[in-house]
Amino acid sequence: MATRARPLVTASRVKGTLVYNAAGDCIGHVHDLSIDKATGQVLYALVSFSNFLNLGRHRFHTIAWEAIHYDTAMEGYICRLDRADLDAAPAYTARDLHVFGGHVRAAQH
Repeated sequence: MATRARPLVTASRVKGTLVYNAAGDCIGHVHDLSIDKATGQVLYALVSFSNFLNLGRHRFHTIAWEAIHYDTAMEGYICRLDRADLDAAPAYTARDLHVFGGHVRAAQH
């Protein structure tokens, strides 16, 4: 019996999903989602990636949810932006994520 694709997914399953550019290169992963409290609509995927110049520190980029789509063959999201576009775009640190509904958790000892 063939398995039918499900149209729904929980946010926890989206987190960590790889994000690819149109050429199929992995450019990062979904760190979190920014959701409008009133409508419940996902507005942004907060995509995390690091690079050599960044010395492994993660930068986060907001990608409008309508600008990405899930590709079942890749088992990840495809974005119209490439790595150069993201390198040129504004980047945010973990502390900056409060602007998009996130918060910084206190360090645990």
